[in-house]
Amino acid sequence: MPTIGWIQRGRRFLQLWFPRHFRYKRALHFMSAYETIFHPTDLDPAAANAFAHALRLAWSCQALLGVMHVGHSRKHAKWEAFPHVRPTLARWGFLKQRATLKDLKDAGVGVHKVELGQHPAARTVAAYISRKRPQLVVISTHRRRGLDRLLHASIAEEISRKAHATTLFVPRESDGFVRTETGEVTLKNILVPLKLGMAPLRAVEEAARIGRALRMERLLITLMHVGSHAGMPRVNPPCEHRWGVKRITVKGDVEAEILKAADALRADLIVMSTHGHDGFLDAIRGNTTERVLHGAACPVLAVPGTV
Repeated sequence: MPTIGWIQRGRRFLQLWFPRHFRYKRALHFMSAYETIFHPTDLDPAAANAFAHALRLAWSCQALLGVMHVGHSRKHAKWEAFPHVRPTLARWGFLKQRATLKDLKDAGVGVHKVELGQHPAARTVAAYISRKRPQLVVISTHRRRGLDRLLHASIAEEISRKAHATTLFVPRESDGFVRTETGEVTLKNILVPLKLGMAPLRAVEEAARIGRALRMERLLITLMHVGSHAGMPRVNPPCEHRWGVKRITVKGDVEAEILKAADALRADLIVMSTHGHDGFLDAIRGNTTERVLHGAACPVLAVPGTV
């Protein structure tokens, strides 16, 4: 058996002499569907839309869906008050009525439920994510701004920052791109704001990845840069045959222009790279991604700048 050291040396040799192969393998990774999806929830009925997004993605990808209750104590964990996986899939017409766990397994979907208990939510959930390393986290969030945001720090954002995971934030006030009652996917327009130094390639790859995960036949991906035309990163999303790509550049305040473009394009999803908080001011008011999140009417997919 070769040692790990020799395997790593062999990989570096192949990467040096066959770089095109390794770029192709990396592209295949991002084009593949999500295999593991994680959804922390407080079981609030207002968060049912985030659950619907997590479940619909898990069904489409034939993924393992992990659901964690992050309530204050076990006695408050009322799973029966929250939508269940099999009845929801049956209501959507994906499973028969009174489907069994075997039926769910035969469909290629796995479900794992976890009770958090009385622990600091953000830290414990982030540790769980870091340990299990799901490919996608889906979480419900509030649209808070200004003083309200400062006084009520978002656990959703804290979890995403601490866990350093690709996270889909679904605002409780938004229908998103999955209909809660029917499971219908309405994803048509994705806005991807780009900036040099902010992992633009990862953002466009994840935009394409979620489109493929949901098996979208038609999709428009708009690449946007706030600044000069010369500053627009030269990246191309790995698109399907009937997908479209549009590029726009504007000048002005980054947050305001992104929200304005999302509204004008009727974006169903915003995909952004993020590096977390860079300083004291960002820690108070949030980074660009978080400020967009609090103003956006649609879900936001936050992509870590590094893997």
